[in-house]
Amino acid sequence: MMKKVLLTAISLFVLVFALAACGNNNDDNDTAPVVPVTPSETLPEDNDPIVPDEDEDEDQDEDTQDQDNVANEDDIRGNWDGNVYTNHHLGITFTAPADWEISTDAELATLFGLTSNFNGLNALQTVGIFSDMMAICPETGNNVQVIFESLDGLTMTETDYINEMIPEFEAIGASVTVIPGTISLGNRNWYSYDTLLFGIDGRQLLSIQGDVAVMLVITTITYSDGVVEEILNMFDSL
Repeated sequence: MMKKVLLTAISLFVLVFALAACGNNNDDNDTAPVVPVTPSETLPEDNDPIVPDEDEDEDQDEDTQDQDNVANEDDIRGNWDGNVYTNHHLGITFTAPADWEISTDAELATLFGLTSNFNGLNALQTVGIFSDMMAICPETGNNVQVIFESLDGLTMTETDYINEMIPEFEAIGASVTVIPGTISLGNRNWYSYDTLLFGIDGRQLLSIQGDVAVMLVITTITYSDGVVEEILNMFDSL
């Protein structure tokens, strides 16, 4: 089971690095096609609408409000307001530069075979791993993702996870450098490590709660001192 989890994560990282490389080489007129996403819910066609009486309507309004509160509390997804991403579950924000491109929910959903209005917990149960957000600099290909991954009931520490990942990265030709200590961001302490694959550098910040791993992934095409830290500073705590 752990092998399956790691291979899924490795596949996603390879995709992230490929996106970075493509972003660096794309012409201004090139645009990626967006595959239409099927809505998760459809209304019945043959049933006539039911009009509740006033008492039932009030009770249903209260029940709906309670259900919305539960959904909001349970959902792990963040949201964008302009160029600012906020995730209350993690207690973080990310402010993308004005010229960065932000992936829509429809694009993320297409990438992972989900519906465009996917809920985070449902997505984990469906596909096991997904990007909650993705932002990319079209000029350099540098990009950022927030990734959630289900560990399928496995109990492990961040150190265990990283130690399991290292040989998998090395098997595809990547080098890994573990960064000592932790970074406090939002409501968590994050463990971090750097990767080098196909000449593209990346930094992953990792936090695990229960059997859900969260990764803040920063990928840079041309590494130079301070670039990763500059992008990391675009994150902030609520």
